[in-house]
Amino acid sequence: MKYLIGAILLLTISLCSCSSERNSQNGSGDTLLSHSITIGESGGFTGNNSGYSIDSTGLVKSFEGILTTKGSEKEKGRLNKEQIQKVNELISEVLKAKYTEKGNITSYITLRKDGTATRYSWPGPAPDRNVPKAVSRFYSEVKSIIKSLQD
Repeated sequence: MKYLIGAILLLTISLCSCSSERNSQNGSGDTLLSHSITIGESGGFTGNNSGYSIDSTGLVKSFEGILTTKGSEKEKGRLNKEQIQKVNELISEVLKAKYTEKGNITSYITLRKDGTATRYSWPGPAPDRNVPKAVSRFYSEVKSIIKSLQD
């Protein structure tokens, strides 16, 4: 009986540690993003939508079109471990901010996790002085990281 209780306790501890590890790493031990990300702009006369999506594994895809679908995305690369860690730091900062404004052309950031979306938007192609610093920083640094994948 003593061994059975010990085995159950050991199994419970093992399962708990595995599930918490799964939140930050994928099966190959790579670091994961805390949220999936969409960053882009939409609107204007044509209603065009363009930008980038980054899934939790760091896979970056570009999209463009009036109606964008999964098939219209083009793979651009994958973030490395350091880039994922940097983006996770930026996510923790930007989640403290709130900002949603729209214009004829609206730029946006959408963070998704567990079926919940947090959206930031502003008029024009780049954040202006009204946009919180955390949002502006997130936008410029993530765009810079994406651009480095394409070079």
